[in-house]
Amino acid sequence: MSDTVQRLRRAVARLGPGGALREAVRELGLEEVLVLLTRGEQRIANVRKLLRMADREPHAEVLLEQATRSRENGARPRPRRSPTKTTRCGCSPCTGARGSRFRW
Repeated sequence: MSDTVQRLRRAVARLGPGGALREAVRELGLEEVLVLLTRGEQRIANVRKLLRMADREPHAEVLLEQATRSRENGARPRPRRSPTKTTRCGCSPCTGARGSRFRW
């Protein structure tokens, strides 16, 4: 992975930010990994949005500033989900073979 990153770092002037990021996504198989995660489709959509932003910006430093500013402005803590059934510690109860709650 570090070989890919180093090679693309040197090539960003030739490829531009969009081209370099697109090449990294392809070589590292990022979409294939993201689809396996929770909210994978949304994560892939976010990567593609970043790639579109990168295609419009010829300077990597400016793109980084824009992405950082966008993240800071849009970042907000995610609400905690409350499980329907909880134990005293707040987690979902484990059940045994007969359906009884797991006891610590």
